[in-house]
Amino acid sequence: MKECRHFYIDGKWVSPSVACDFTVCNPANEEPIATISLGSPVDVDQAVAAAKRAFEGYSQTSLRQRVEFLQRIIEVYQSKIDEMAETISQEMGAPLSLSQAAQAPVGLWHLSEILKVLGNFKFEDLRVRLS
Repeated sequence: MKECRHFYIDGKWVSPSVACDFTVCNPANEEPIATISLGSPVDVDQAVAAAKRAFEGYSQTSLRQRVEFLQRIIEVYQSKIDEMAETISQEMGAPLSLSQAAQAPVGLWHLSEILKVLGNFKFEDLRVRLS
């Protein structure tokens, strides 16, 4: 059974401010598959504050840097797709073949579409006003 009792906040794995374990069960057989932590308002506030701090630097990154970040995310996603399909299958009680064929790959598809948009979207457009 998986143990997922930490949150990734501000670049590190942290324990919840208040322990609140939750057992995730496979709905197909009602067997427990994982123990996770449920967050509290304090955890949410810490995550939001960290995101705000991170945005200050991220907002100054170039399009090229953002594309590189996204390419790295896609690379890691691809390396973990089998594990994701298995977890999705257990969490949803769905056949593994469905998770492998559709559910896990759909996230990869969304990320790839974002990458296409970044490559083709005209973020700046100089317009001349004629009067």
